[in-house]
Amino acid sequence: MNNLDFEYFRASTNAFGNFSETMAQFGAMLTQTSADYIYENQAVTFLDNHDVTRFRYIQSNDKPFHAAIATLMTARGTPNIYYGTEQYMSSVNASDIAGRGFMQVAAPSFSQTTTAYTTIKKLAALRTSNDALAYGQTTILFSNNDVLVFSRKFYDKEVIVAVNRQPAINHTVPVLSTTLPAGTYTDQLTG
Repeated sequence: MNNLDFEYFRASTNAFGNFSETMAQFGAMLTQTSADYIYENQAVTFLDNHDVTRFRYIQSNDKPFHAAIATLMTARGTPNIYYGTEQYMSSVNASDIAGRGFMQVAAPSFSQTTTAYTTIKKLAALRTSNDALAYGQTTILFSNNDVLVFSRKFYDKEVIVAVNRQPAINHTVPVLSTTLPAGTYTDQLTG
């Protein structure tokens, strides 16, 4: 394992958390920083941890919160989920210490049915079954202020990831060039 990828953390906080950066800027970070690591897919990516503000404190809206989780689980690097993120654990203020609270794990407090939990579970399984997510090179196929479409490709395996941080706003993505054969593909999160 390489170091914690604080550049990924900074960019995801700015793109998905406080919207001070665009999704195009986030995508540029993914490709520009890949050369910063000998093995960029071993860099530990994260939205929050014990040394930073909890992501839920920064982003309380479920839609961009879920988009950030989906991107974390499909982007380059080794995703690290800080305890409680899957349960929408927040903090009372922006300090890192405030985010280290006790997490209630007894029923009914801990739920395996939250959207955050099920998104992590589904995409962790996909990372395990498709080497493109674990080892693939990242290519940005389309980006604008709110949408990022990227490919993860590893030999004959390819995954296309489309993320809209503002799901209440529809966006039209132009025809994209990929190496996937013509056909119909299933969204791995919604079926």
